[in-house]
Amino acid sequence: MPNVLIIDDDTNTCRLLETLIRQHGHAAISASSLEKGMAVVAKAPIDLVLLDVHLPDGNGLDHIPMISGAPCRP
Repeated sequence: MPNVLIIDDDTNTCRLLETLIRQHGHAAISASSLEKGMAVVAKAPIDLVLLDVHLPDGNGLDHIPMISGAPCRP
């Protein structure tokens, strides 16, 4: 089952996306900041990241290299 990480500070957006993703049989994890999202990426194999650009602790685009360099599932 693919793991999807949602990094967004809007809790309603996270809930909606989590529901839709789970309805399609995938696992969904939400993080409300880049710091929390990066902690998830460091601990769990993530197959897809839905990343907000404007977050309270920075620009999501700046973290794409770190996210894409994290280990993923084979």
